[in-house]
Amino acid sequence: MVEPMDVDGEGQSSSQGQQNQQDQNGLPAVPPDFTFDALQQEHAALPPEERMKIERERFGVEQEIIETPELLSNSLSQLEEAIDDIPNKEAYDTAMFIAADHVQSDKFRLAFLRADYFDVQAAAQRMVTYWERKVELFGIERAFNTHVSFFDLKEEDYPALAKGGVRLLPSRDDFGRGLVFRHMGMFGNNVDAMLRLAWYNFHLAIFHPEAGELTQKRGLINLAGGRLQGQLNPFQLNPFSSISELTRYVNCINSDCTSALPVRVAALHFFPNTRAAVILMEHVLRHFSSTVRLRMNIYDAMRTDLNLVELGVYGIQPNAIPKELGGSLDFNYHEDMRDRIIASVRCSRLDAVENPGRKGNLPESIKKLLSLLEFEGAQE
Repeated sequence: MVEPMDVDGEGQSSSQGQQNQQDQNGLPAVPPDFTFDALQQEHAALPPEERMKIERERFGVEQEIIETPELLSNSLSQLEEAIDDIPNKEAYDTAMFIAADHVQSDKFRLAFLRADYFDVQAAAQRMVTYWERKVELFGIERAFNTHVSFFDLKEEDYPALAKGGVRLLPSRDDFGRGLVFRHMGMFGNNVDAMLRLAWYNFHLAIFHPEAGELTQKRGLINLAGGRLQGQLNPFQLNPFSSISELTRYVNCINSDCTSALPVRVAALHFFPNTRAAVILMEHVLRHFSSTVRLRMNIYDAMRTDLNLVELGVYGIQPNAIPKELGGSLDFNYHEDMRDRIIASVRCSRLDAVENPGRKGNLPESIKKLLSLLEFEGAQE
């Protein structure tokens, strides 16, 4: 792992003296002065088998479960029984009433089984939690649509979507795993909007027509950093209105990734590039569970060449890495999202547009979003 930049002296840890707020969220106890050095020590202290398991996941070489017809049939049958045994599942029951074909489909249920290595009990609880969280985030009127699409987002989410703080990249790593890029310089300031965007992008990756199955089996990769117009762009110390809002965001993302969304996070690669960003990252680390925290790699964003070598070892080649992180992937997020939105509108039959490049016949809310995308694209 590339060593993070020096943070000795007054920048050693901004969280010293604070009380650990994890207990009310059910996260493992972590000292309030948790640092990158402590993360490395925590990793080294793992039992050899557990440490090797995590390393295999991060490097993309874990042994896959062979999905025989017998395993699939038995697991799907046992999953149904395990869900039935869970007493309080109002959101799941509502989903079954409204969209039974989707909820009971093998394709949908297999994603949950794969996320938990075919642990039927864990997958059943994950599916029940998934519907609870979906209602919380998207509201009763949108939660029971199949998957999460652009139309499930709220109009208040549009500014954050236009900025592109969370982006599913068109590239994949050497093992076929999806790559989600968190462009920290483009984060929105609305926690719930950013959570919904995370769900939207994760669903694009999980159920991608070409790469979704491999991502379900092998996990999802997160990259976080960002630079604009060829210059390293410092992390915003806190994109949200307060540290408590940042903590809420991190706690929710942690919980969603470990117990709700039907996918495993195989590895997270962070690129802080200022001392302030390092301090903020140390605060963030305290609020991740060990399941997520131990799959993190921390880099010095200034050491681009070394970072590319390190990422290559993890199966992430320069042509899969966005230019904002020093790679060669030239991905125009704003044009891609514009095309995706227009295609979604046409497919949903909300608009009969002969020329998809025209905005004249689009709903007013969509025209507003396309204008936001055009503005943000010009700024970036």
